[in-house]
Amino acid sequence: MHPSDPSFARDKTPNSKAYLALESLESILAGVVSGSSQADPVEMLETQLEAALNQLDGARLRLVRSRRRVGELQEVVAHLGEFLQAVGADGSRQISNSKEPRALRGLESHTA
Repeated sequence: MHPSDPSFARDKTPNSKAYLALESLESILAGVVSGSSQADPVEMLETQLEAALNQLDGARLRLVRSRRRVGELQEVVAHLGEFLQAVGADGSRQISNSKEPRALRGLESHTA
């Protein structure tokens, strides 16, 4: 991310992980430039990059789980809609056909 990039300004909040990673990299580079850092700058950067990759991988996994949950919730909503349509919005059994048991089974499979 380059400072001229418009998203740079949005991400530069004290609590954002991108900002914290940037601060850490800036501190490493400042130590290297000033000569005050005794540690190997390449090793320090590798460590930072590895940590950033681990964070990205964790975020990717959370995104995959969230998408899966959204899919499951969409199924529940569809089954609930079928059930309400089969039973009738006011609870009276206006439509009594084979849709009700199927819709009820669909709901039960998600609540069990």
